[in-house]
Amino acid sequence: MPVVSGYRFETSLIKVVVMTLLVIAFISLGVWQLNRAEEKQERRDEFLARAELPQVIVQEELLDTENMEFRSARATGRYLADYQILLDNNVYRGQAGYHVLTPLLLENTTTVLLVNRGWVPWGLDRRKVPTVDVPGRPIVVNGRLVKPAKHAMNFEGSEAQEEFQKVWQSLDLEKFERLTGYAVQRLVMLLDPDSEAQVDELVRDWPVYRDNWIQRHRGYAVQWFALALALLCIFFFLSFKRNQ
Repeated sequence: MPVVSGYRFETSLIKVVVMTLLVIAFISLGVWQLNRAEEKQERRDEFLARAELPQVIVQEELLDTENMEFRSARATGRYLADYQILLDNNVYRGQAGYHVLTPLLLENTTTVLLVNRGWVPWGLDRRKVPTVDVPGRPIVVNGRLVKPAKHAMNFEGSEAQEEFQKVWQSLDLEKFERLTGYAVQRLVMLLDPDSEAQVDELVRDWPVYRDNWIQRHRGYAVQWFALALALLCIFFFLSFKRNQ
């Protein structure tokens, strides 16, 4: 075994294997955090770049979901109150509630754009669905286009739904088309907080892509790399023993 200035290096195969696996795991986690930071950086840059582009006028032609996401948009039409959706299990500042998605029948078309008009709480009685008024006049709405949120779990039954329900656990555009008979745009509009269609009881505090999570992921990566280095130092410190 190696001897260094009165010390000898003494360890076992099991210790070497465990140490190696832990170091590889810590480094892998650090690399994963760096990749997450890079992904969020790219998404933030894309959001900021598209936010500066001219406003999109939403019409009958279906939007390109990849190239139109995050774009500022305007649409003219009439809300379809009978097909308004309350998207369940959306939390705002620790309180559960619904996102109110109202289909806007675009002017002179048979195509609708789902407009997320904001958040409303569950209320004291979970069995009582909140009533959200819908403007009945033709209206112009402004907002930002986003892809429909994906829910990790869907508590709805797998059987085909025959009647339109107010409360949905997840947004299924194909099911919406089947139940309503309308074509639907594949992007959802997040209604501007200062829009003319504002309803006071709805909260429109939409997420913004900031640097917080980007820097947080990088900080986590540094921590994992530091743990790998610290583990190596501890391993060598404990493996060198003084000669008797």
